[in-house]
Amino acid sequence: MKFYQLLLSICLLFMFAACNKMADAEKNTNVDGDLWKKDAFGCEGYRLTVYREILDNEEYFLGKREADIQKFLGKPEINELYQRSQKFLHYVIEADDCDSQKPKARVKLSFRVNALGLTNSVSIRKTSD
Repeated sequence: MKFYQLLLSICLLFMFAACNKMADAEKNTNVDGDLWKKDAFGCEGYRLTVYREILDNEEYFLGKREADIQKFLGKPEINELYQRSQKFLHYVIEADDCDSQKPKARVKLSFRVNALGLTNSVSIRKTSD
């Protein structure tokens, strides 16, 4: 019986450690998630001023669940399916023709998400014309 209690305690410990979610990223970066969400396609300029903060503090975003990233930064403008059930979440930092219905992305902040739904890299991608 003591073995099962020990096993249960260890499982609960791991569950609570994994429930950290995005609290560290929200506290340790100067990124306001609400302002980020309002700045669709980077047309207001907020994303351009703070994306470097996300890159410089990448460790707070690695290993986080896709749902937690989206809760903090909102729905990405572009979802890209990749090989082996991986995907990229692309948030547009800078776009051309913001007055159009669908601006063309020039610079994107990309989160690579593995098959388990956890973020394993954060990068900047520039599109070429």
